[in-house]
This record gives sequence, C-alpha cells and structure tokens, in this order.
Amino acid sequence: MYYYLYGNVHFNIPAGGELVIDNSGYWNVPTIRPVTDWYGALGTSTKHFNTAYINHLFYAIPCEYSDSTLKTNFRTIESPLEKLKRVKGYKYDIKPEFYKNANQKLKGKLIQEGKNRIGLTAQNILKVFPELVFWDDSAKIYAVNYTGLIPVIIEALKEQQVMIDAQNKKIQALSEQMEQCCNSKKSSPILDPTNESADLARLDQNAPNPFSQTTEIRYFIPENSKESFIFVYDMTGLQLKEYQITTQGEGSISIHGSDLKPGMYLYSLIIDKKEIDTKRMILTKN
Repeated sequence: MYYYLYGNVHFNIPAGGELVIDNSGYWNVPTIRPVTDWYGALGTSTKHFNTAYINHLFYAIPCEYSDSTLKTNFRTIESPLEKLKRVKGYKYDIKPEFYKNANQKLKGKLIQEGKNRIGLTAQNILKVFPELVFWDDSAKIYAVNYTGLIPVIIEALKEQQVMIDAQNKKIQALSEQMEQCCNSKKSSPILDPTNESADLARLDQNAPNPFSQTTEIRYFIPENSKESFIFVYDMTGLQLKEYQITTQGEGSISIHGSDLKPGMYLYSLIIDKKEIDTKRMILTKN
C-alpha cells in the first residue's frame, strides 16, 4: 500500500535537525536533503543501507572500511604488474537506452554526460581480477570495484621499482667498468720508429661538452700511421658511429647531435688497430 503526499515535506526532528523532501536538487528532481548544510547522515555505524543505485555521486571524503581487525587470511597479490598489463582502459560512450527510464527533462543531459567517459569493462576485469567484479541480478549487468584496483597498482609499482633499481645498479656497475676500462687501456703514444722525436698521437676532449647541437673532436695523427679511425660507442660498448681519418697531422671531426639520442657516449681514437685514447662526451636535449 502506498501513501501519497503532495507538495514539499519538512521533518522537524527534536534535537536532531531538520529534513526536507522537495525538488531543490539536481535539475529539480525529487531530493532528500537537510535544512542546514553538512547536517545529516544516511544510516549509522550499526544500521547500514544495503544497496544504493546512483548515477552521479559527489563527495568530499570517501571512506571504506579497511581496519585490519575486520580482516583475516591475508595473502600476497600474485604478479600484480603482469596482471595490470592485461587490463585495458578505454574511452567510450554510455548507450542512450541506459537512460530510457530517466526523467524526460533530464534524459538529454544524462545522455550527453554519458559521452567521452574513461574507464574499464567488467568483462575484461573478470578475466584478470574476478574478485573485483559483481553481478547485479536485478539489472542483469556487471559492475567493477574500481577502488579494489588501488592495492594492485601499489604492489605493481613496488614490483616495477625493484626492477628499475636492479637495472640502475647494473648500469652503474657497467659505467664504472667502462670508466676503469678507459683509464686502464690507454695505450702508449705511437712513435715514429725512424724518428724518436716524432710528434705523439693525440685525442682531445670534444668541445663543447656537454653539447646539444654540434661538437668538435680534435686529434693528431703521426706521419707513419697507416690506418686511423674515431669510433663512437654507447655506454654498453655498442659501436654507433665510425669516422675514418685519411690524413696525418692535426685534424678534427664534428659530431652532430641530431645523429644521436641525448645521453652519455664514449669515443676512441684507433690507429693501426691500437687504441690510443678514449674519452666521454655528453649530448643533451635542445
């Protein structure tokens, strides 16, 4: 049996404030509200509502029961990063028929607000995190516990950070090894065997260093040299560039930043298959 009241309803609760039912809310639809701002509650800590179906929900502080005393049987989230890689985010529109029973004055606005949403699909989440998906038997549709993804993301970030830290250690160790290699493998200068007073082979530090567009590397090649090269390597030792030097004496080459990605590089002077010197150069972004 239904009881009908017409007009606005105003409840004056002794020592507890006032409650109003009218049409003063969103787009003038029926609204339950307190008379005084921030003065009112739905349910209590011991008397809960079971379900709420809401299209728009605006709030200041969302709170979810998460006290450890309420929980038991704790387990580790297995492979969080690998599982998150299988989750697909989308931009999408809500089908207009979802709002078929909406107030006619409000339907157009709801359909418009249902466009260009960003989110997930329950069917995709069901394959990866079935515990975060719920079936609404009354509406015959799936729903997703988005908040439940937060612990997964946290654990995935921690797992990813462990990988990054390990990679950084390897890069640091490799950089130190390359530094030691550069310092220890500097060969003795090449001398002209027919003239002990001949000038020495030389590789200068590039200038400017660091550089963003072009840098110059100066060198000196003794007269008796047969084959001379300057090679450019990345910090893993992979050769990236080769410059053959066909003349003796003083000379230079130019390195263009557009030919490389920003980073740290090594360059070596090789004369007659012997390393003369190796130095570092740094390329920065424009």
